[in-house]
Amino acid sequence: MLDYLSNRLTIADMSSIAHLPESDYTIKVDVTPERARSGPEIEELRVRARRLEETFARLAPIVVERYAAKESQGFDKLVDLMLGDHRPTPIDIAKARMKAGALRAVFNGTEWLTAAQIAELAGLSQANRSGAANRWKQRRKVFALQHDGQDHYPRYLLDDDFRPLPAAEQVLGVLEGFSANRLASWFESRNGLLGGKRPRELLASDPERVIEAARRTLDAELNAA
Repeated sequence: MLDYLSNRLTIADMSSIAHLPESDYTIKVDVTPERARSGPEIEELRVRARRLEETFARLAPIVVERYAAKESQGFDKLVDLMLGDHRPTPIDIAKARMKAGALRAVFNGTEWLTAAQIAELAGLSQANRSGAANRWKQRRKVFALQHDGQDHYPRYLLDDDFRPLPAAEQVLGVLEGFSANRLASWFESRNGLLGGKRPRELLASDPERVIEAARRTLDAELNAA
């Protein structure tokens, strides 16, 4: 900015700024304030400022690129540090694919409902809408799988009024040590004790057989341990 004060030209703030489009980086170089008393000196300062701006405009992308590369290298080092010496092996990848396939089959095998959906379908009062399904889960009447940041409950654990089936609580009591993922897989897997049927298919219609199949499953695990 050039200001005239008392008939003398003061270079109050002469700077060159380079901003890379679509970047968060802005680079600024200030020229040290000077006083110029004659026309040639003023013109020389203007020329120097323009040259500085042109030169820096060419250098700015290079500077920004190198700075960004340095940031990226630092981030990669941080990831490596957190990962430690472990690198995914072919076996790890195969196991991950198998787990993903099993979970896909579990989610595709039946209808899954959120707590809000259960409350609405069950006609629960406003005071109970958000907490009923969660209380059922805490009491091991039902279980839930996390998906998209919220609990989803399998429809087969609920009766026609969307309340927990008594047999569901009994089965979960027998398989107390099973995680939600293992429970979902067990209910979805064909069971020889049930004539090749899935436990979820008979939970409402033939609960005693499903409960017995759960006991036999637990006994087999205990004997194998």
